[in-house]
Amino acid sequence: DLLSLSPQQEVRSWWERAVIPLVFERLAQLYPYARVNDPADPLAAANGQYLLIRKEVYSRLGGHEAVREEILEDVALAARAKQAGFRIWFGSGNGVVRTRMYRRFGEMWRGWTKNLFLLYRRDRRAVHRAAAGLALRYWLPQLAGAVLLLIGFPAAGYGLVILLYAAREQVRYAARLRASGADASAALWALPGALLLFLLLLNSERRYSQNLGVEWKGRRYSPRTDPSDKRP
Repeated sequence: DLLSLSPQQEVRSWWERAVIPLVFERLAQLYPYARVNDPADPLAAANGQYLLIRKEVYSRLGGHEAVREEILEDVALAARAKQAGFRIWFGSGNGVVRTRMYRRFGEMWRGWTKNLFLLYRRDRRAVHRAAAGLALRYWLPQLAGAVLLLIGFPAAGYGLVILLYAAREQVRYAARLRASGADASAALWALPGALLLFLLLLNSERRYSQNLGVEWKGRRYSPRTDPSDKRP
């Protein structure tokens, strides 16, 4: 009844290579296709870059009028369809459709600031865990390794081990990119990408949690907050 593909992402600038593949890797963990496509699982998702829906289903759901207050209207529409008992299917668009999400850094910053906190389902703790995970996996090992190498023997040996661990993580990230159909060379930008995504996660959480609003395509949105969300 509703079919959506996650398009293959075109990344050309260094900041696109650094951030976009890293974000989509996280989204694949948050919204596994198998769970989204399981009618018994309440998890729903869709990507508005490629979304098809049967006309009669769209009408019965109230169309986009029914999700006009949602910033992530594609995910909201998929959720309404699944809750109403319609079948949804979400999958990879590799080899089928391609898109370039952002052409300027400012667009990317505003776009992911608008989306990330909502994609983490307004869960502040999940956002903080994700940000901490980026730091622990990408920067802190390299920083600690470099410091220990500078200290010299015997700490240099530990520093070398830590840097080898960091290099292994980068190789594993490249392998995951290759397996997903993305350009594995984007792994070379993992370190600045992790830093930018860390900042984007915290900025998105801050904008929503403090009701500061978000901006997109010349419009400013005052996001609706969940009054039942009392998590720190």
